[in-house]
Order: sequence, then C-alpha cells, then structure tokens
Amino acid sequence: MWKRPVDWVFAMDERLPRIAAPATVICGQDDDPSMPGFEPMVRALSATGHIVPGAGVPFPEQRPEEFARLVREAVASAEPAGG
Repeated sequence: MWKRPVDWVFAMDERLPRIAAPATVICGQDDDPSMPGFEPMVRALSATGHIVPGAGVPFPEQRPEEFARLVREAVASAEPAGG
C-alpha cells in the first residue's frame, strides 16, 4: 500500500478533505519527493496550487521573495473568518 517506509507517517488521505479553511499548496518543480503528492493534495483540500519552476525542496530559502509573494497573495485572497 505505501510506496516508502515513511509514507504511513504522513498518510493524510482521509484527513485532508475535512479541512474547510482556504488552503494554498506551494511546491518547487524540482522537489521530487513532494511532486507526486502535489495534485492529490490540491484536490483533497480544494486548494489553490502553485508549482514553482526551477525550485527545489528548500524553495523558501532559494527564493524567499517569491515564496513571500505567494503567501501574501494567499492570505489576501482568503475570506475573513465568518465571511
């Protein structure tokens, strides 16, 4: 069932759809361990997804300005609580 020994630790398939808050999923295109789960996570959360070309696992450290911009956009587009 699990492809890697640590997959069971991060198994969120049943829990992700319970999250009702707005979500944004950001992944570096070169983040090989995370890319297979990117689209399923975006779908499960009904999230906005961003694949960042040329970015890897340490995307926030590689391109902090771009990461900050994506986070600011996500926060700005979220409705206020009770909205």
